[in-house]
Amino acid sequence: IMPPSSNNPMPGTTGYPPVKFKFLVKFSGGGISEETEFLEVSGLTQEFGEETIEEGGVLGLVHKVPTGIKYPADLTLKRGILVISELRTWLEKATTEFKFTPITVNVSLLNQDNKPLMSWTVNNAWPKKWDVESFNAMDNGLAMETIVLGYSWIDKVKT
Repeated sequence: IMPPSSNNPMPGTTGYPPVKFKFLVKFSGGGISEETEFLEVSGLTQEFGEETIEEGGVLGLVHKVPTGIKYPADLTLKRGILVISELRTWLEKATTEFKFTPITVNVSLLNQDNKPLMSWTVNNAWPKKWDVESFNAMDNGLAMETIVLGYSWIDKVKT
C-alpha cells in the first residue's frame, strides 16, 4: 500500500485501495432507466481460456497458450425487495411472458466524493434467476431479493 502522495498519477485518489461499499448500479434498455441501490454486486469476472499443445518429437513437453476471454460468472445483484420498480417490471415480463429484452448494466466503484474510480459495462444482460430470501418470524432484517443476470461480455470503462 502506498502512502498519500502529491505525485500520485491519478488525481483525486490517495494511492490506497478504495473501499468496496461505495458503488452504483445503473441500467439502460428494456424500459429500465433507474439507478438502483444494491447491498452487494458480484460476478465481474473475466478469465482467459487456454489451449494445450503437445510438442512433436519431445515426449512430455506440453505448451499452454492463451485463447479468448471467457466470462464464467453471472452478474449477481442483492437488494431489499422493492414492490414497484422498472427492474421488477422487466423481470416479471421475462418470467410471465417469456419475453427477454437484453439490457446494459453499468457498475461503478465510487470515491469519497461519489465520483467513479472504476466502471464496468455489462453487455446484453438478461434475467437468469430471481430469488426471494426466506421469510423468518424470528428475524427483523429486510426482505431481500437476489437477481442473477447472464451476459455476453464486460467492458472496462475509462473514468
